[in-house]
Amino acid sequence: MCSKFPEDSRTLILAAVILACILIKDQSAEEIGRTAAFFTVLGDALALLALDPCLLQSTQEELSQ
Repeated sequence: MCSKFPEDSRTLILAAVILACILIKDQSAEEIGRTAAFFTVLGDALALLALDPCLLQSTQEELSQ
């Protein structure tokens, strides 16, 4: 396996690929596209929250109300 990623990262990548295969089983190409778009938006939102501590804090406060 490629040595660019630490062992833990390779395990996460493998887990992500396996999960993707499970999620798309018996789905049409259109459904797979929607699923991919959803996880892209989810990942982007998580990345934005991680980069902006103020946004993260206000989001957490908003959700706890």
